Amino acid sequence: MSEEQLDLLQEVRAKLTSVTHLQNEYWNAYSNMGTWQFWLVILMLILPLIALFLYMDKRKALLLGFFGLNYHVWFHYTNAIGIIYGLWEYPYELLPFLPSFALDASLVPVLFMFLYQWCMNREKNVYVGPLFCPAC
Repeated sequence: MSEEQLDLLQEVRAKLTSVTHLQNEYWNAYSNMGTWQFWLVILMLILPLIALFLYMDKRKALLLGFFGLNYHVWFHYTNAIGIIYGLWEYPYELLPFLPSFALDASLVPVLFMFLYQWCMNREKNVYVGPLFCPAC
Protein backbone atom coordinates (compact mmCIF):
# COMPACT_ATOMS: atom_id res chain seq x y z
CA MET A 1 0.00 0.00 0.00
CA SER A 2 1.40 3.37 -0.97
CA GLU A 3 1.99 6.15 1.52
CA GLU A 4 -0.65 8.34 -0.15
CA GLN A 5 -3.23 5.56 0.01
CA LEU A 6 -2.43 4.88 3.67
CA ASP A 7 -2.78 8.57 4.56
CA LEU A 8 -6.14 8.79 2.82
CA LEU A 9 -7.34 5.61 4.53
CA GLN A 10 -6.34 6.98 7.94
CA GLU A 11 -8.16 10.25 7.17
CA VAL A 12 -11.33 8.31 6.23
CA ARG A 13 -11.08 6.25 9.44
CA ALA A 14 -10.63 9.39 11.56
CA LYS A 15 -13.65 11.09 9.97
CA LEU A 16 -15.78 7.97 10.39
CA THR A 17 -14.82 7.83 14.06
CA SER A 18 -15.75 11.48 14.43
CA VAL A 19 -19.13 10.90 12.76
CA THR A 20 -19.77 7.88 15.00
CA HIS A 21 -19.12 9.95 18.11
CA LEU A 22 -21.40 12.69 16.77
CA GLN A 23 -24.19 10.14 16.08
CA ASN A 24 -23.89 8.78 19.62
CA GLU A 25 -24.03 12.29 21.03
CA TYR A 26 -27.16 13.06 18.97
CA TRP A 27 -28.83 9.81 20.07
CA ASN A 28 -28.09 10.53 23.73
CA ALA A 29 -29.55 14.02 23.40
CA TYR A 30 -32.63 13.44 21.21
CA SER A 31 -33.45 9.77 20.74
CA ASN A 32 -32.71 8.06 24.05
CA MET A 33 -34.99 5.95 26.24
CA GLY A 34 -36.40 9.05 27.93
CA THR A 35 -38.15 10.29 24.78
CA TRP A 36 -41.58 9.27 23.56
CA GLN A 37 -40.15 8.86 20.03
CA PHE A 38 -37.88 6.08 21.27
CA TRP A 39 -40.90 4.20 22.62
CA LEU A 40 -42.77 4.73 19.36
CA VAL A 41 -39.86 3.11 17.53
CA ILE A 42 -40.01 0.21 20.04
CA LEU A 43 -43.72 -0.20 19.24
CA MET A 44 -42.91 -0.16 15.51
CA LEU A 45 -40.55 -3.04 16.19
CA ILE A 46 -42.69 -5.16 18.54
CA LEU A 47 -46.31 -4.70 17.41
CA PRO A 48 -45.81 -6.02 13.84
CA LEU A 49 -44.08 -9.12 15.23
CA ILE A 50 -46.97 -9.74 17.63
CA ALA A 51 -49.47 -9.28 14.77
CA LEU A 52 -47.42 -11.67 12.63
CA PHE A 53 -47.44 -14.29 15.36
CA LEU A 54 -51.20 -13.97 15.83
CA TYR A 55 -52.41 -13.66 12.22
CA MET A 56 -49.88 -15.43 10.02
CA ASP A 57 -51.10 -18.56 8.28
CA LYS A 58 -48.98 -21.15 10.10
CA ARG A 59 -49.31 -23.65 7.23
CA LYS A 60 -47.47 -21.20 4.95
CA ALA A 61 -44.99 -19.97 7.56
CA LEU A 62 -41.86 -21.06 5.67
CA LEU A 63 -42.98 -19.44 2.43
CA LEU A 64 -44.08 -16.25 4.18
CA GLY A 65 -40.90 -16.18 6.25
CA PHE A 66 -38.70 -16.48 3.18
CA PHE A 67 -40.69 -13.72 1.46
CA GLY A 68 -40.30 -11.51 4.55
CA LEU A 69 -36.58 -12.26 4.74
CA ASN A 70 -36.17 -11.15 1.13
CA TYR A 71 -37.98 -7.90 1.81
CA HIS A 72 -35.91 -7.39 4.95
CA VAL A 73 -32.64 -7.81 3.08
CA TRP A 74 -33.57 -5.69 0.06
CA PHE A 75 -35.14 -2.96 2.17
CA HIS A 76 -32.11 -2.87 4.46
CA TYR A 77 -29.64 -2.55 1.58
CA THR A 78 -31.71 0.11 -0.17
CA ASN A 79 -32.18 1.97 3.09
CA ALA A 80 -28.47 1.80 3.96
CA ILE A 81 -27.51 3.20 0.56
CA GLY A 82 -30.05 6.01 0.92
CA ILE A 83 -28.74 6.89 4.37
CA ILE A 84 -25.08 6.78 3.31
CA TYR A 85 -25.69 9.06 0.33
CA GLY A 86 -27.81 11.44 2.39
CA LEU A 87 -31.03 10.86 0.47
CA TRP A 88 -32.97 10.40 3.72
CA GLU A 89 -32.36 10.06 7.43
CA TYR A 90 -34.06 8.88 10.58
CA PRO A 91 -34.01 11.41 13.41
CA TYR A 92 -35.24 8.89 15.99
CA GLU A 93 -33.48 5.56 16.29
CA LEU A 94 -33.63 2.49 18.48
CA LEU A 95 -29.84 2.33 18.64
CA PRO A 96 -27.39 4.87 17.24
CA PHE A 97 -25.60 2.29 15.12
CA LEU A 98 -28.83 0.79 13.65
CA PRO A 99 -30.62 3.79 12.18
CA SER A 100 -33.70 2.06 10.76
CA PHE A 101 -33.78 -1.25 12.59
CA ALA A 102 -37.51 -1.19 13.41
CA LEU A 103 -38.40 -0.54 9.78
CA ASP A 104 -35.85 -2.96 8.30
CA ALA A 105 -36.40 -5.85 10.67
CA SER A 106 -40.08 -5.67 11.50
CA LEU A 107 -42.52 -3.11 10.11
CA VAL A 108 -41.87 -3.26 6.35
CA PRO A 109 -41.19 -7.02 6.04
CA VAL A 110 -44.26 -7.90 8.13
CA LEU A 111 -46.51 -5.60 6.09
CA PHE A 112 -45.29 -7.22 2.88
CA MET A 113 -45.70 -10.69 4.40
CA PHE A 114 -49.35 -9.89 5.15
CA LEU A 115 -49.79 -8.55 1.61
CA TYR A 116 -48.28 -11.75 0.22
CA GLN A 117 -50.50 -13.88 2.44
CA TRP A 118 -53.56 -11.90 1.33
CA CYS A 119 -52.63 -12.39 -2.34
CA MET A 120 -51.94 -16.11 -1.91
CA ASN A 121 -55.29 -16.68 -0.21
CA ARG A 122 -57.10 -14.92 -3.08
CA GLU A 123 -54.89 -16.40 -5.82
CA LYS A 124 -53.71 -12.97 -6.99
CA ASN A 125 -50.33 -11.84 -8.21
CA VAL A 126 -48.57 -10.15 -5.31
CA TYR A 127 -47.12 -7.47 -7.59
CA VAL A 128 -50.29 -6.44 -9.45
CA GLY A 129 -53.20 -8.01 -7.52
CA PRO A 130 -53.70 -5.24 -4.94
CA LEU A 131 -53.58 -2.56 -7.64
CA PHE A 132 -56.68 -3.90 -9.38
CA CYS A 133 -58.75 -4.85 -6.37
CA PRO A 134 -57.44 -3.42 -3.10
CA ALA A 135 -60.70 -4.09 -1.21
CA CYS A 136 -61.23 -7.69 -2.42
